[in-house]
Amino acid sequence: MFEPFVRTFLENHFKNPYDLYYSQGKEINFPYPPVMLVIMSVSEGLCLLLPDLPLFLHNIIFKLPLFVMDCIVFAYFCKSFPDSKLKVTVLYFLSPLILYATYIHSQLDIVPMTFLFLSLIYMTNSNSSRNFYLSALFLSLSLLCKFHIAAILPLIVLYLSKHRGKYTALFFTLLVIAMTALGILPFYCDGFVNGVVFNAAQSTVFSLYLSYGELKFYASIAAVLLIYLYAMNMNFINSDLLLGLGGLTFSIFLVLCIPMPGWYMWVILFIADFVIRSNGYQHSYLCYFMLQALYLVYFIFFHHTANGAVDFYFFTTDCSFIKSESSQLINISFTMLSATVLYMGFLMHKFCVAGNSFYHFHDASFVIGICGDSGTGKSTLLKHISSMFSSNSLLQIEGDGDHKWERGDSNWQNYTHLDPQANYLYRQAMDIKRLKNGEAVKRVDYDHDTGHFTRLKTFRPCRFISICGLHIFYLSQLRNIVDLKIYTEADEELRIFWKMNRDTDSRGYTREDILSQIQSRYKDAERYIYPQKEFADIIFHYFLDDEETGSVGMRMIINTQIDLDRFIEVLNGAGAAFSYDYSKDFRYRIIEYRPSLNKGLRSADFGKLFSQIFERGYDIISEEFFAESPSDGIQKLILIQAIYSKLREGS
Repeated sequence: MFEPFVRTFLENHFKNPYDLYYSQGKEINFPYPPVMLVIMSVSEGLCLLLPDLPLFLHNIIFKLPLFVMDCIVFAYFCKSFPDSKLKVTVLYFLSPLILYATYIHSQLDIVPMTFLFLSLIYMTNSNSSRNFYLSALFLSLSLLCKFHIAAILPLIVLYLSKHRGKYTALFFTLLVIAMTALGILPFYCDGFVNGVVFNAAQSTVFSLYLSYGELKFYASIAAVLLIYLYAMNMNFINSDLLLGLGGLTFSIFLVLCIPMPGWYMWVILFIADFVIRSNGYQHSYLCYFMLQALYLVYFIFFHHTANGAVDFYFFTTDCSFIKSESSQLINISFTMLSATVLYMGFLMHKFCVAGNSFYHFHDASFVIGICGDSGTGKSTLLKHISSMFSSNSLLQIEGDGDHKWERGDSNWQNYTHLDPQANYLYRQAMDIKRLKNGEAVKRVDYDHDTGHFTRLKTFRPCRFISICGLHIFYLSQLRNIVDLKIYTEADEELRIFWKMNRDTDSRGYTREDILSQIQSRYKDAERYIYPQKEFADIIFHYFLDDEETGSVGMRMIINTQIDLDRFIEVLNGAGAAFSYDYSKDFRYRIIEYRPSLNKGLRSADFGKLFSQIFERGYDIISEEFFAESPSDGIQKLILIQAIYSKLREGS
């Protein structure tokens, strides 16, 4: 069906075949953009080099690119589901629908769908610049194989904007459009426009409509637009939901248009991924095999091409004689197939929404509270957290902006900064509550360089909000708002050393000023700060590990509701060599890491460890994972695990 067009391209020394066909008045029976033409030219070139091959072998060679793409998807599924290779083989590689559409009916749609899947894999498995550009490249290649891929582009843009910001999403879109335009440019002509952009098959998008006088309401366009608006209204889209929405979008075209046999390749990869991943969710296995059977029944026994051409051969035998001419049976078969596709799309979406609900961003932001005495590493911890999130994913709020007075005010002679009465704690709680619920607030920050408050600033909520200060867990109003509560403390000598370095270097205090301040605040710290530790989900306690090297150890006291089994297994296997046990009251798991006992664990290892621990880690963080040191990496992994656990339990 497509071979003569591809052969024309080769025999005319790579001249534009769209233009040649159009200028000669021939029908362009190759409704695919240039990259598909180039890919199929490789196998057709082999066929031209071997002209005396039997027709059967000739067809096999021509379809080699399709088999390669098929194997790429199969390899992806095997890698994604290493313990389910038999299931992958049965559900995907031996799928009757794929075998018929690709190898019997000779449809080429597996090529653009493979490129699309590669784009989605690179987009969702890492936030590195390399993966970003590879994702854009594969999406462009997919579009340059078939333009229907454009239907999923708005969903990809929404996914990126919610993960990495609107400017990143805009840049990605422009990059994909630019690369696609460059690929089309050498072949652009009237023949390309008529034969590819406005080919007859694509016009079936407008086949179902409601008439309002002279106006038409196109059902497929309306349904797809509703999916876009639905996705736009979501506060968060994880990678599984992106696949679910993509599959649902393509399902709409199969139900509300008159589909070709190859069009079912648009959804079968999404559905296969869902069925394998869901382990039989709500009879998905049965529905999947029903879909396969109904597809074969309809296209083998009932489907007729619009131009009356033969569309079913067995080897070289025309099998048109088995086709039914009963319009009622044809319509019943098509209705059953379409209904099953629609139900599979609904089931896939339902499963993915259930998974997305673990990450409960539909109604509220996720609030991380960091509390502790002055000089215990709160700001350093916040720096580590912020390195994992883009600026549009994490809003940072400093509790010092809620002090009642500026530096030098006479009131500080009667109160310390640790005294709750010297801070607007109720205002702080109300601001965080409003931000969590999606409202913007106006606040001031405290400038430690000048000792003065800044002008009022507008703070707008993000998916994650961090609040760092001295009294974060003091009021129940704020404790109930904070989803993950972290408390920092350090051995007193180490705390004094850190505070000395910080306040003399960046805040202009003398050594005597700092020692006097520490002494004056000690009672308030015991009374107001230390008791807040009782409410923490995680306590990071820092201590001097080795006096000669100055290395700092870390004792992590973690609520047992946070599952750390996988973390401990992977880190111990990598040589972290930390000790761990449960507290006497069974409330906490205590993990202690000493750099001096490290058995070869390096900072560079943590990217791989992150991938081993978290299958969907980049659903949570929005920047490429890295570690400045093993201690930093361990702390970040525990924080991600804690966030993941809290999100799954719905806090």
